[in-house]
Formats: sequence, C-alpha cells, structure tokens
Amino acid sequence: MGNRYLTVVFTFLLAFLTGCATPHSHLISKKEPLIDREHGLVVVSLGSGTMSMPAIDGVTTQADGKPADFRITTTANMLVYGAWDAKEAVRPGPAGGRRVLLAYSVAPGDYSISAVHLYIPSYPATYSGKVQFPRPYRFGVEAGKVTYLGVVEVNMTTAPNVIGEIIPALSMQVPARMSVRLLDEFEEDNKILITMRPELKAAPVLLPAGR
Repeated sequence: MGNRYLTVVFTFLLAFLTGCATPHSHLISKKEPLIDREHGLVVVSLGSGTMSMPAIDGVTTQADGKPADFRITTTANMLVYGAWDAKEAVRPGPAGGRRVLLAYSVAPGDYSISAVHLYIPSYPATYSGKVQFPRPYRFGVEAGKVTYLGVVEVNMTTAPNVIGEIIPALSMQVPARMSVRLLDEFEEDNKILITMRPELKAAPVLLPAGR
C-alpha cells in the first residue's frame, strides 16, 4: 500500500461527557466463523501513541446515516478497559502507547466512521473528548472478505486547570486537547489477525478508497 507514512490528523478540545458500553470485537470469540456468504469482516486497530489503555469509542453509521449494527470500541463486557485484557490482540505503539486489534463480523454494505470519543476516568469527574471528522471515513464490506481500516490512533495533551490560576495550590495538569491519526500498519495487524484466526490467511482484503 502506498503512502504508508502519510497520516491524517484531526483535533478537538476535550469536554466533560459520559459514554456508554457497546459490544466488543468478535475476534477473540473463536467459536464461530467471522466471514461467510452473508458476512464480511471489519478489522481495525484502536490505540494511542502515548497511552497504554485508552478507552476509545468510534461512531459507526450505515450509508443512509442510520446507526450500524456494530460500533468499534475498546469497551468490553461493560468494562471501559475490557478489550485490553485480550493480550494476544495487543501490540506496542510509539512512545509507550499500545494498539488493540478489533474485528467485527457484519453484513455487506457501505459504512462510515464519523467521530471518535476518548474517555479518561478520573476523580471527581470523567474527562472525555470527541473528534468529529471533517468528512466521514467511508468503507465498504463484502461477504467473504476482510475490510482493513488501519490504525485509529487517539492522542491527548494536557494543560493547567482553570482553578489553579485562582488557587495555585490546586494547580494540576488536566486533559485539554486530543488528536486522531489514521495510519496504515497492515503488515503488523495482519500478523496478529491470522495468528488468532488462521482460517483468514487466504481471505481477500479490501482497503477503503484512498488508502
């Protein structure tokens, strides 16, 4: 694939929000086939360049704008950091960060990711941020094939809290800004995929337009 080191970066200010849990990847459940005559497989790595266990949630929709039947997320079994327990699907990222490989068996069709959320549990509140992509990240799914989305790398920077300007003793660094990079790391991710599910070694692989 060309432009291996070309990245797309989006940024947005962090806000105080709350998130909800969604079903986890089908990759670690080795009981049923992931692709067949009625299903294709969406494969994506979620992670961070600097955070070891980020809680990330992608907003996935169908071509008509309706919510898709799957939602890419590191949440599993109602636990914010659930996906990171699947150690065979985790690999190191740059600067101390990590990525976790996710895979979803879904019906054929056209889909897109319109935004990414990041959640940081803390006391007394949970920090969270949202990046709304300038244009949707579109991809197609075909029965019997693997659609590889690449790496969605979410990074976060900090800044002094506002109250610290008034009361210096309470000054601290808090989440302030997040950014998202879309990377092509197919070779690394595919090694994990076929190690966990050897039956996918011969499956055709689709890439989103422009990747």
